[in-house]
Parts: sequence; structure tokens; C-alpha cells
Amino acid sequence: MPPIHSLTSMFTKLLLLVSLLVATNVIAQTNSKVYSKFNINRISTYIFNDGIADIQPNGNSGFEFPKGSKKAVNYSGGFIWGGKIDGKINAGGSAYRAGLKPGKILSNGKADDPESKSARIFKVRNDFRYADLNMEAIDENKTVQAVFSQYEKDWDEWPTRDGAPYDDVNKDGSYQPGIDIPGIPGANQTLWFVANDLDSNQTKYFSGALPIGIEIQVTIWGYKYDDSYRSNALFKRYIVINKGQKEIKEMHFGIWADPDVGDAGDDLVGCDTTLNMCYTFNSDNSDATYSSNPPAFGYTLLQGPIIDGTPNDKAIFKNRIIFGKKNLQMSALGWILKNTLDWSDPTFAIATTAGQLYNFLMGKSRSGLDWQIPARLGGGITKFPFSGDYVRKIGYYDGVEYFPGDRRMMLCVGPFNLAVGDTQEVVFMESAAGADGISTNLEAIDLLKADAASAISNYSHVYKYYTNPARLQVKTINLDRQVEISWGDDLEQIKKIEKDKYEFEFQGYNVYQFPDSSFNLGNAELIASFDIHDGKTHFSRFNYYISTQQIETSTTLVTYDSGVKRHITIYNDKFSNYKLLNWKNYFFGVSFFSARQVHEKHFYLESDVIKITAKPNSSSDGMKNSVRPGEWLNLTHTAGTNNKYSFHICVVDPSEFSDSEYEITFRKINSELKINLKNLTAGKMIYTDEVIPIWEELPLFDGLALEVSYYDGNSKPLTENDVYRFSTKASTFDKNQLFADFNKINVFPNPFYGITNHNPIDGNKFVTFTHLPQRAVIKIFNISGQLVRIIEKDSPGKTVTWNFSNSDGWLVAGGMYVAYIELPEFGKTKILKLIVIPSTSIQPYF
Repeated sequence: MPPIHSLTSMFTKLLLLVSLLVATNVIAQTNSKVYSKFNINRISTYIFNDGIADIQPNGNSGFEFPKGSKKAVNYSGGFIWGGKIDGKINAGGSAYRAGLKPGKILSNGKADDPESKSARIFKVRNDFRYADLNMEAIDENKTVQAVFSQYEKDWDEWPTRDGAPYDDVNKDGSYQPGIDIPGIPGANQTLWFVANDLDSNQTKYFSGALPIGIEIQVTIWGYKYDDSYRSNALFKRYIVINKGQKEIKEMHFGIWADPDVGDAGDDLVGCDTTLNMCYTFNSDNSDATYSSNPPAFGYTLLQGPIIDGTPNDKAIFKNRIIFGKKNLQMSALGWILKNTLDWSDPTFAIATTAGQLYNFLMGKSRSGLDWQIPARLGGGITKFPFSGDYVRKIGYYDGVEYFPGDRRMMLCVGPFNLAVGDTQEVVFMESAAGADGISTNLEAIDLLKADAASAISNYSHVYKYYTNPARLQVKTINLDRQVEISWGDDLEQIKKIEKDKYEFEFQGYNVYQFPDSSFNLGNAELIASFDIHDGKTHFSRFNYYISTQQIETSTTLVTYDSGVKRHITIYNDKFSNYKLLNWKNYFFGVSFFSARQVHEKHFYLESDVIKITAKPNSSSDGMKNSVRPGEWLNLTHTAGTNNKYSFHICVVDPSEFSDSEYEITFRKINSELKINLKNLTAGKMIYTDEVIPIWEELPLFDGLALEVSYYDGNSKPLTENDVYRFSTKASTFDKNQLFADFNKINVFPNPFYGITNHNPIDGNKFVTFTHLPQRAVIKIFNISGQLVRIIEKDSPGKTVTWNFSNSDGWLVAGGMYVAYIELPEFGKTKILKLIVIPSTSIQPYF
């Protein structure tokens, strides 16, 4: 016999179900319940086409985990929204009861027939024609033929026109049955349905409010068994469209559950704001349903609604990257407790239900009270109760102020506005962990969080068909009034960027200069674009304009078809049009961009810009070489007569040179000539049968770049007989050069004008000591001989700054100062004088 608290919870659930059927102030229209099951991996659960999920048609818990165990971790799930229309709160969605009817909103503004074939749940499996469907047939209590026939029917009738996703195999932008694959690209099982809130009886039955005009398109997908977290997870995407007549302001979404980890009466909840997740777990390692080692269950937000951001922000929306927008993160954990005064379940179908739901969405009580942090933890209020670590008993966690029991949880995200015709999108993972016979109830929490972290990390792979997630590795060399920037040393990363296949394929690199350290892309100047030499020069930024769901093409990138290069030598300031100045900070950035042709237009997506702070200088580290970055090495044509191709060896980083001789040769493979490069001295092949680029360069090697030009009018072609050679000399250490650099040690600006007599110290006002070695000690004295400040340097850079603070942190007075500089590695010292001129009254502290 189950324990008393289990019977009590079961009785409460039955009462709740009865309340859905008995007369209230509103009677909802009744239709036969239409459902399907997600069951491709270790999860088996129910999906209804009115938005309710994870509950069996008979009212029992429906999220079975592991599949086939007849044990469940979630009683029921749903999706809720709330916002303000003309200042009045409205709410909708589905939880214990549905405020929705199946079907889309038609173009005339009316609801589709909820009993129509298009209002059903569609379900596809990408391998159904040859897969073993026995397990699904057993799980659904059907024959294998019935499972197969339903898959075949839904495949053939997949409702792409209504918004159902598909893999555009032939890349023509439209769904072609027999060619394209219905469902989320790469997923093994996908379910899809559409619902709306236009039935006033249904909305009043749920929230007591009138319809808004919301249509939701819901996609559920997952993956077959493997060794990753995906075996224990399903993914859901809600596309929410305002097809009503009014804008919804200060809107919030809520991903809701009544989780019961086996027995309903001994659970606790928690949230983790760093992972955008909420979760439920058993309060001890024993459960009336699971016996020992019960699992944990939770939601992880992967993609929130989008709002306006900065020009540098990017958001994911409908599988696209939108610049200038950002995705909202989890904003609250709401609707947690049961039978606990103002924190209990809302009262459905009354005038105040919408307000109760809206308060829960904002992390408050039904009546709008803030959640109080216990005095033992310092007091205050929070929207994220139980965000501590229950496993290690750190911070604020459940089970102290409130006994274990029947919990609820709602992952909330907002606020945002939803204009008429506007669309928002939410993607989240629903997962369980543990129940493996080994992991305890506490270890299941850690497993669940590890899975959440993996899902967040790998979420970009859901969109690998669109954008390349690789990241550039950039190196900077500061020289005398010039800066060398390169990004071609990491050959594996370059291969991922330039060769891996995505829907948008690699096109080139962009180099920017920024006016200041804010690195605002909206203020940047494009210095250079090194793009594939293919005749394409105009690209439109690929964006969706949300209100119309059309492609936004206002931003255009114009390139020069110059060929791909992976380094640049910068001599001039793009903003002043003057030569670069030594010892001044300059701000640059490098990105790569990918392109795709749609009809007659070329669209592009750009990677994150790698930010670079450079400071040109004439200082030396004592290493000496006969060439500098940006110069060319001598190349000798030792054999052959080619004059169509011209090869150039550009210096990128002479510090990587060795005493080596190199040889370039060519070999014909399948009638195509390939290039080979060998370090003869080291006996090492650098390029082996690589394609010869035209007006481009090969990947960087040993601090060098091999660039190729082509002259079509010349008469003597390149053949296997052509051979080229060149050599490099390793840098040498010149102690005299290093000592000569010591004589250049200086401080600037000197005099310094404009010091003020206030604290804290102004971070924009300082002097810079230059030409310093790795280690230096600078002792600053005032004119009276009093020690004001000691600055110790132990870093590779050539400079160190002083912000006019003394050893106590006070701003120094104006006047003359003496800097005594010690160079311990070389046994040398130097004395400099510095004049500081105040702009106002003199600071009375030293």
C-alpha cells in the first residue's frame, strides 16, 4: 500500500481532474482529445494538440522515464503567456486545463476547424521506412503496420505551408516531397501541431479572460539512443504569433510543469540561473515508485524571445542570426508551491485568474507578493528562489523552510512586447537524468545539470546548417609605426572555417578598425575584405525583419574580389588618415563571413569579430632579422619556363624563421596540376598536392605566406618541370641592440597637462614609460626626495603606465618628479624627470 502522503497527493490530482469537468462559471466546449507520443529514445510522453503535455488521457502522470519502466517523472506540462493589452492584464496557454483549441488562424481571422485533418498532431521519423518500429508499437499499443502507416501518412501530408519545419535538401527554398525531409534537420523524430486561442469559452475556462488572437506552432523533436544527454531529452520550439488586433506589452512566457518524480509527495525544486534551468528531484534516495536511486527532471531554456540590443549583439530567431538583437534569458522561477497560502495553484476560470498567472510569470505570488529570501541568508527579495546548490548545501535551496511535497515549477522569460503580426520564438530542452540503478537522487541532479550544460554548448549544432561556429585565432605584432595582424597559423581551425560545409559557405575575411575600446561595430571602419576571387562583390546581410517575416537587406558588404589572405600589415590610421603613432593604442578586429546565393542575390552572415588592441612601438627585444613583416623574400626560379603564374613569399612573422631552404614543386593529378612545398633542411612537407589558388594565398607556414598571381596573356604555362627555391635565416640575439633600446627608455607625455585634484583616480589620465625590458622597477620621488610610488613590471610588454596615484591611492600634487628606473636583469639604471602640471588647485597629499 502506498504511504499516506502518496495517497493524499493522488487524491488531490483526481480532485483536480474532476474540477476540469464539473460546471464552473464557464463551460468549455468539449472535443475528443487528440494526442501523439514522443518515444524515440529513453523518454515516452504524451503530446496533445491543445497544448497540454506529459499527462496520460486517463489523468495519470505521462512522462515515462525510462521508457518501458511504467514510472514517470512529470504529471503534466504546458506553456503559458501573460501580458498587458491597453493596460489590462490578459493571459493564456495550457496547464492543467487548456485555453486553446487545435488548428491555425485562417487568413480571414477566423479559427480553423479543430476537428480538421490539418489540426491533428503530425509525427515523422527520418528512417521509418527501414527502422525497427516494434518498440514504438509496444509503447503505443498499436501494430507495427499502424505505426508505419501513420508515419507514411504524416510524411506525405507534412504541413510545411502552415509552418512545419523541414530539411531543404535541394536548397531551393521550397518544400519538395520526395526530395526534402520533413521535420527538424538531423532529428530522428519530429512532432508538430498548431493551436489558437480564438474560442472565448476555452480562454475563459482557462484564464477567465477573452481571446487575444494568439496562434502557436509547436515543434517537438529528439534523437535516438546514443551515449550523450540527447537520449534522455526532447526539445520543444514554440512559435507564438500575435494575429489579433492589439499589441501585447510587458509580455512573459512560462514553461510550466507539475513534476512528480515517482511519488508526488516527497519532491523538491530548484533553479540554476547560470544554466537557464529549473528542475525537480526526490528529497531522499528512496521513492515509493522508483524505490531507490530516483531520477531528476527539468527544463533548460536554450533560446529566449528576442528584444532590441546593441549593434554588436546577435540573436537566434527561426534558425537565423539577427544582428542588433539579443535573446532573453530566464527571468524568474514561478508557481512553485502547493497548498501554501498565496503561493498555491491559481483559481481557474474566474475574473482574477489572468492576474494570478501574470504574477506567477514575474516570480511573485498569486496576489503579487515578492518572494522573500530567508533571514538566515541575509533577507531581501528574489525572482529565483531555491537557486542554491542542494547537493553541496550551498546558498538558498529547497527543503529548509518548506517540507518536501508536491511541487510545481515554471521557467519564466520576459518581458518583451508582441506587436500585431509579430512573432516570437522559444526553444527549450525537457530532460531527465538518473534512474540508472547507480546514481543517487543527488547524483541525478548533477547529471541533469551536466546535460543542461552540454545542451547549451551544443545548441549551435542545431543550426550548423546555417552558420559556422568556428572561431578565429588572431596574432598581433607591434612594430615601429606599423602593426602586423595574422590569423592563419592554426591550420585545423582554418580548415574548419574555410572547408567545412554549411548552408552559408565560407567567402572571406573582414578587417576593421574601431575608434575606441568599446569595439562598437556600428562605428567601425572596414579596412579590408579578403574574399574568394570568384566575381562576387556585393553581399546583403541575411536578417529577418520580424514584423513582416521578410529578409532584411539594408546592410550591404562591398568587397573587391581580391582573393583570400590571412594577414595584413597596417601603416595608416583609418580615422585620421595619418601614419600610425608609436605608443598609442589602436583598436582592430578580424572576422570571417559566409555567403549563400538565393535567386539573384548574395546573402552573408558574419562571425564574431575578434577584438585586438595594438600599440605600435620602436622598442626591441634584442632579436635581429634582416627582414620585417610585410616585406618579400627572394624567390629563385631554378627550373622550368613558366610565366603565367607568379609566386611571392611574404614575411608575416620573422620570429618563426629557422635557417632553412624551401622548394616549391608541382605534380599533375588527374590532369590537374597541384602544388607542393617542402622544407628541404628539415625534410618536412608543408603542402602536399594542394590546389593552386589564383590571386590568393595558401595557409600561413613558418611565419610566411605563399601568394599566387596569374597572368592569362602570357604564353608559357606552369608544368611539372617548374621548380622554385627560397631560404630563411633565423633571428639572432643582438645584445648591443637591446642595450641601444635601453637608451630610448622615456616617459610621455612630458610635461603632462591637465591633472585635477579629485579622487578617485581618473583612468584616462596617465603617463607611459616606454622601451622597458621584461622586468623593471620604477621608483617615483617628488622634488623633496620623498618616495611617492613604486611600480614593478614583470611582463613581456614594453610599457607601463602611472596614473599619478601615490602608494596610498591619493592623487599626487602638481610639480616635478624624478623616476629612478632599475633594470635588475641587466644591472642598469636610468633617471628621468617628469613634470606634472595641474589644471585646478593643487592636491594636498603625497
